[in-house]
Amino acid sequence: MKFGATSEKGRRGKKAGYGRTKGKGKVVTPLVSPLTLLPRKIWERIAARVASASIHDLFNMQAICKVFLDAARSPAVYKVASMPEIPVVFGYDMEDRPENVFLFKSERAGNPAAIFRIGMREFFWMGRRVGGCDTLLEAADAGDV
Repeated sequence: MKFGATSEKGRRGKKAGYGRTKGKGKVVTPLVSPLTLLPRKIWERIAARVASASIHDLFNMQAICKVFLDAARSPAVYKVASMPEIPVVFGYDMEDRPENVFLFKSERAGNPAAIFRIGMREFFWMGRRVGGCDTLLEAADAGDV
């Protein structure tokens, strides 16, 4: 028998979808995470509440597990995310940072604070006076003061 080859019995067990065996033929069933018992919609609402308080807490929540990561990537979360941690005007040194990606995803979701920050960047740093004014007006219409 070559290295890495399994017996016929072992291959049948894998094809049938049985759990892995441990010791003397005892079958260990795969563990189901209790986090997957709640619907995704509830996790999205929880992530939206966390995001509305602090995006740093949201980033920490995303790092915990895949369920939280998937829930935190919802457009509903980006729409209500709090933005005081992100500076209003920042330059090109922030382009490779995760906050910049978060800012653009929030802007696409319709977050007024993100639209305002992008408008400020366009107006002051990029020199796009007309485009910056249009974006700032869009932020004001969306509800950002």
